Amino acid sequence: MGIIYRYFQISQDDRVLRPPKLIYEKSYTKENRPKEEAMQMYVEKAAETEYIDFLEKPYLLVSNEFKNVVKMYNKEIECRLVILAEKENQTQAVYWYIDLSDPDCIVKQKNDAAGNSTPEIFVDESKLNGLNFFKKVNHFKTSYFVGLDLAESLLRRCLVGFKLEGVAHTKEVGL
Repeated sequence: MGIIYRYFQISQDDRVLRPPKLIYEKSYTKENRPKEEAMQMYVEKAAETEYIDFLEKPYLLVSNEFKNVVKMYNKEIECRLVILAEKENQTQAVYWYIDLSDPDCIVKQKNDAAGNSTPEIFVDESKLNGLNFFKKVNHFKTSYFVGLDLAESLLRRCLVGFKLEGVAHTKEVGL
């Protein structure tokens, strides 16, 4: 029997060949979030664009349906409207920036048989206070995490454009 994960790292699926390419020279702040409460961003002209449910750049943007699923589990979570507009095709898509918490997750080094060190993330459940969608900012990289219940709800709705990777967890502070 395999490992049963309770948390997953969620990221944009790199197998999607034509995600929207956003023009975002001055559309975000140092904290990597939209400047305004509601804003419009332009999409580069392309023959075909796949509007997926989870975008990571320039910051986290999710589709309306993705946001609605997240709101079922986190009613107080702050969301900002971002309209993606294609001038040439005269189309618009509704997306949302979700302002996620950055709880104190524990990162631990793991050595493999060859002695190589790789970071392994352990989620300390005692520090989450019920969060099931959160981020971890590590230097210049932001990683996103979801709990099992939220991951299952997203998958049941056939949302696309993201991948999930199981993350180790513990209830112990010291590991």
